[in-house]
Parts: sequence; structure tokens; C-alpha cells
Amino acid sequence: MASTVVPVKPAYWLTHAGMAWVRHLASPVEPGAIEMAQYYWYLNCSKAARELSFKPRDPGETLHETVVYLRENFLGGNAFGK
Repeated sequence: MASTVVPVKPAYWLTHAGMAWVRHLASPVEPGAIEMAQYYWYLNCSKAARELSFKPRDPGETLHETVVYLRENFLGGNAFGK
């Protein structure tokens, strides 16, 4: 399965405004983590595929199954309707 990488780079001023805002709150997010969000991040699963026989799945399918699992096991089967 070929994957397409779509890099997302938030505006520099936005990440720094977020850091300033977080510094004034009791937040679990550290200012350094927000600063790191301004950089491009690329992930490659080729090593996991090679060494562990990992087979990536479609992200939409994975997300859907995750939501179904959370609804059934943590929120009750009828959470947010179906």
C-alpha cells in the first residue's frame, strides 16, 4: 500500500502565541511541546514492516474501528448515536 505524506506546518506566530498562552495556565502541555509542533514531522514504517512484518492499514478504517471500540467499551454502545 503506497502512502501519501501531506506535510502540515502551522504558522510560526500561532505556535508561539500558543506557547505564551500555555505558560499562563496550569496545562499538561509543556511549552516546548507546542514549539516542536511548528516543525514538519514525517513518519516511516518501513523498519517495522521489515523487522516485525508490520502491515499498515488505511487510516480511515483504523480511526473508524477505534471510535467503535471506544464507544462500545468506554462510552456505552449508544454514545453519540450510531
